[in-house]
Amino acid sequence: MKNAYIFDFDYTLVITNNKLYIIKNDKRIKVLDRNTSKNYKLKSGETFDFSEFTNPYFIEKAKPYLMFNTLLKLDLNISLNVENIDIYILTARDESCKIPIHKYFYRHGIKNLPKNHIFTIGDNKGEINVPYEKGLILKKLKNIIQ
Repeated sequence: MKNAYIFDFDYTLVITNNKLYIIKNDKRIKVLDRNTSKNYKLKSGETFDFSEFTNPYFIEKAKPYLMFNTLLKLDLNISLNVENIDIYILTARDESCKIPIHKYFYRHGIKNLPKNHIFTIGDNKGEINVPYEKGLILKKLKNIIQ
């Protein structure tokens, strides 16, 4: 039986400097950080600006974070045929980030991560229930792995 390791991208494997902006009347009126963005409710006339999250530059400049060394070790074990495992990445970023994320990992030594093992769920509007969507993907992966 094959085992699987599933990692979240942001604040698990990498940390980035991108910001989330609030737009009103075509102007940036507020900058949200990781903590304040989770519970922010848009007011009338406001929209989210996720442009830094979809910009490949911010992915390229990401810094390895907490679990990155674990990912490197798992990838090495796959290369050496020490473990029969699959690696999956989940991210709340949108589909346009899949290739830049894959390139980032490859440049940083992760060679055994197929592009189709990167799951992106973002909509760039902030309308998706991220924990719920990640739960659906985890259920789907559970069925694939078994």
